[in-house]
Amino acid sequence: MSLKAAVFQSDGAGLTPTQRLDRLATTIDGVNYDLVICPELFMSGYNTGDKRSELAEALDGPFSHAVALMVNY
Repeated sequence: MSLKAAVFQSDGAGLTPTQRLDRLATTIDGVNYDLVICPELFMSGYNTGDKRSELAEALDGPFSHAVALMVNY
């Protein structure tokens, strides 16, 4: 059995979670991966300050579901 993995690194400073998803979708469009690895704070970005609780989601929240759909989960 083989595993297709991708590592995604992007400068996401100043982007909203939706814009981050769009950037990821554009990058991996047309290729089927079993696993996509993104930076640890890909969803929210760094230095979120007061927006931290506003950006927080459950593990199975909308952001995770959107990424899963991109990789044909």
